[in-house]
Parts: sequence; structure tokens; C-alpha cells
Amino acid sequence: MKYKYNHKCFCYEKNKSLFVSIPSINTLEISDGKELVKDCIKYFTGTTVNEVYDLIIKYHDIEKEEFLNIVDLLISHNIIKEEFNHNKSQINLTPKDLLKHDRQIKYMESLFGNSTEKSIKFQEKIKSLNICIIGVGGVGSYLSYGLLAMGVSKITLVDHDSIELSNTSRQMLYVEADVGRSKIEVAKEKLKLVNPEAEINTHNIAIKNDAILEVCLQNNPDLVILAADTPRGLIPYIVDRVCHKKNIPFVSGAPTCDMIRVGPLIIPGKTASFSELMPPLFDNIEDIDKDIKFINNRFIGSVMDPFNAIAAKMLLAEIIKYFTNYQQCRILGKMILLSTDTWELLTTEEA
Repeated sequence: MKYKYNHKCFCYEKNKSLFVSIPSINTLEISDGKELVKDCIKYFTGTTVNEVYDLIIKYHDIEKEEFLNIVDLLISHNIIKEEFNHNKSQINLTPKDLLKHDRQIKYMESLFGNSTEKSIKFQEKIKSLNICIIGVGGVGSYLSYGLLAMGVSKITLVDHDSIELSNTSRQMLYVEADVGRSKIEVAKEKLKLVNPEAEINTHNIAIKNDAILEVCLQNNPDLVILAADTPRGLIPYIVDRVCHKKNIPFVSGAPTCDMIRVGPLIIPGKTASFSELMPPLFDNIEDIDKDIKFINNRFIGSVMDPFNAIAAKMLLAEIIKYFTNYQQCRILGKMILLSTDTWELLTTEEA
């Protein structure tokens, strides 16, 4: 078996000790034999334990058992990891995929318990995903960009709005030259530049009822992301009903006033439904008092660009965790709430 040192390994010397740091692992302090440890780390470059030992004994007087103890210490601290032989395993990624997504593969690989082989499998899973995004505005534009940049190969976009000037200050896919054009049309153009090989399907339509949404989900996505807010007070429950009917996971999140909500991620049959977690305020839009409807129709969603970005990127991270399990997903049936004032974080309990 061949090993290599973790590319996240960072070393420094202080007070005559060697410190070896790996993110998420306690820093390893070496007081005695630091030159030996430095050599052990630097010689693991896709080499076997015996090959490194043969190099080490040229410069250090050390018994094999003592050397193996050092190797075990380095492995237990995630400093050296098993090397993955690409030639001995079938990879469903192109050379371009491996090069383009090299940093995120290396990031997942660097975490404790993840190997290069696992991380490549994670990237294969990301590439295979088919995801539907309802709403390509503040959160949805960041999410669609992020999903395709990370390698998702198939997405469906649902929106019915045209681009307004105010959109260009808080919705990252649109610029002033796009004002007046369909969001769906412009989003597809911009996203094709991010991932030219991706399949991007679009529905230029408002989700007013269950039947419309069912048409948009005919290609049976792996996940539905709700990033739209109209019909106000009703759309999460439309999505909840249809996703339960079709057995499709569903997630939502958005900035609201001085709070960013990430989740919940609803898995039909495994978690509580959205309706159970947050019971609807209205049973039917037709039953709403006309004065309340008038007032609510004047509601204007107000937000700043960074809060859209934070909500979207936190959602994206949890979505990737859920599908790859490179780390534990933290929003299954629950929400993360982040204050944009104090940056205090709260995670709701799973229902």
C-alpha cells in the first residue's frame, strides 16, 4: 500500500518543537525527533512504508518498529493518507472533470476518514445529480451557479419573472444590460458558460398550484430546491405536497429580515413534512380575507446581496453533504438559523 502526505498539512517550528497542523485535527507537537518526523512526512509522496523506511535509515539511526510507530501516529492524525491508484479503479469522470474540480476533491480528501478514492466517488455522485430549482432570483441564482460550478450535470430552472433593475444589485446572474429579459432565458445563457456540458432545462411559468409543479417535475429530479416566495405563504406547501406525492426530497432556505434560514431538508417517509414542521398560515388562497390579501400583495421582500449569498452557499454545502456524505448533513428535518446582526447560530431540533 502506498501513502502520501495530506496536502492540507502545514508545519512550523516554535520553542524548539515542530508543530504539524491539519484542519479539524488537533495540532501535533513533536519535541524529540522532529527532523525524523519532517523526513517521514516529506518522503511519503505516493510511496510505500518500506520505501520510506529505506530512505529514512540513510539519515537516521532508527529501528523499524519505532519507525512504524511514527507512521501510525501520522496516519492517526490524518497527516499521511492512502494513495489512490487511478489506473486500478474505474472512474466515471473525464480528465477535464478531475482538473476542474481538483480543489474540491482535494478538500473532501483532506478530511479525516476520507480517501482520494472516496472523494472521487463523491465527485462522481455530484456529477450524476439532477436538481430542480424553483426561483432563480436572489438565492436561486447563487444556488444554480454553485451547483453547476461544483459539477452537477443536470438542472431544471423554474421562474416566470423578467429582470428588473433592482435584481442586478442582489441576484448574481444578472447585469443592467439584461433588464427586461426573461430570468430563465438569461440564467440559462450565463450558466452554460459555467458548465458547458450541463443539461439545463427551463420552465417559464409561475407555480400557482400542484398541477403546474407536477409538470415541472416530470423528469423526476433527485432534489427540489425552493428559492421562490410566491404565491406568498402558500408555495412551500405546494412543493411539500407534490414532493411527498412523488417521493422527491425537498429543501428550502432564505434570508428573512435579520435572520438567514437554511433548511429544512425534507425526505418523504423519513423526516417530518414541511407542513408538520411549519403549519400553513392559510389553507387556501381563495379563502383569504380580501383586505389581508390586499395588504399582503403590497409586501416587498427586502434583502442585501451578501445575505442571499450566505443562504445559498450554506444550503449548497448541506445539499452536497446529503448526497455524498463526505460530512454529516445538519439540516435533515431541521433548520439552521443565522442572525445577520450578531451572527449567532441556532439549529432547531428535528421533529
